Amino acid sequence: MAILRVPRITTAQRLPLVLLDGEVVYDTDKLKFYGGDGITAGGKPIGAGVPEGGLEGDLLAKASAVDFDTEWIPQGSLIQGFITDVFTLDLTAISAKKLKLSQLPKSAEGVRFSPDGGPDQRLGVDFILSGDEIIWDGLTLDGFLEIGETIRVSYPA
Repeated sequence: MAILRVPRITTAQRLPLVLLDGEVVYDTDKLKFYGGDGITAGGKPIGAGVPEGGLEGDLLAKASAVDFDTEWIPQGSLIQGFITDVFTLDLTAISAKKLKLSQLPKSAEGVRFSPDGGPDQRLGVDFILSGDEIIWDGLTLDGFLEIGETIRVSYPA
């Protein structure tokens, strides 16, 4: 069994350092690993984790379609309403490889495409948004969706 031991340094020691691309250190104050890119002073945190900051009452939310990209947001920002359109796929939708939403989403990043019994699909990987249409032609959902399948699409109004 191989054991990898990386340099163990304090936050004060790490912050002024520009770690080389691929170099890793362990911050003994933060209890986190940081990796270098050859540019960023102090390195970048490695692995999925909760971002620093946040105030009492704040909520953790997805910041983008990138995996593990989260941010703290105030609860008041959730006042924005969401619409959920429910579709039962038919031959027309399967052939066209698209669905028309009832309204134009305020933000593409906020669109959630969920086949019943399956995980949420990813914008830009599994489907794209073009105006008020969800399109999966040529993406990972192409060929997987079936007639009779129920799809829920939630988005900011």
